[in-house]
Amino acid sequence: MSYVLEARQEIEKVMISPSTGTQALNLRGNKFANELHGNNGNNLIDGRGGKDILFGLGGDDRLVFHETGTKVDGGTSTDTVIVRGNSDVVLRTGDIINVERYLIEENATVDFSLLGQTPGDISARSGPGQEVTIIGSRAADRIVMSDGDIDVTGGRGNDVCYASTGRTTLHFEAAGFGRDTLHNGGRGELVLDFSGVADGLEDLTFTTSGRDVIITAAGVGSGDSLLVKGMTLAELTAHAEFNFV
Repeated sequence: MSYVLEARQEIEKVMISPSTGTQALNLRGNKFANELHGNNGNNLIDGRGGKDILFGLGGDDRLVFHETGTKVDGGTSTDTVIVRGNSDVVLRTGDIINVERYLIEENATVDFSLLGQTPGDISARSGPGQEVTIIGSRAADRIVMSDGDIDVTGGRGNDVCYASTGRTTLHFEAAGFGRDTLHNGGRGELVLDFSGVADGLEDLTFTTSGRDVIITAAGVGSGDSLLVKGMTLAELTAHAEFNFV
């Protein structure tokens, strides 16, 4: 079942009765502030702009988020918030509940730094000429980058990142970024920006362990490091671009 609000309609709330049904719904709002309720099926709910309120209820729902201030309750099962297009959103404590996964696409920018809980799995992908930008939460984030150019500032917490087949850029902006880990660093372009914690390569220490490299910076705490998995030091220094500006 599908329902789409036309451009000039200003229906404030759409609810499906009975809400216990399991037929998948495709609910799309418009640029106004809509309230859309799903059911127990695997729903696609897209507010399409405005400070919407989206309820997934049961099922593995996909809830499309366009604007800061939108509120999402995924309900039960495994739900995914999707941010795409040219959206630039900040996710805040209380705005997002009962959501297990996030998918960031195209040219979207998403800031998780004000989200009070661990966001769960974050997936990111972009197309030609596009770039996804992610600012991580204060917790331990898991960010899986599949395709395209992805720009990540992990923030605090022991983050785990999987590099893109395109260009992966990781920023370390201040002491206290945690013990981060990078997988698949050699499968695309890799930029490591240590400008917030180091002035040059001489301020970095590289420690090898088999085919892994641990990078630490002078002047930051012992709890801050980047573990690059599956690359030797020679491979890393030949492949990666290090930024200090």
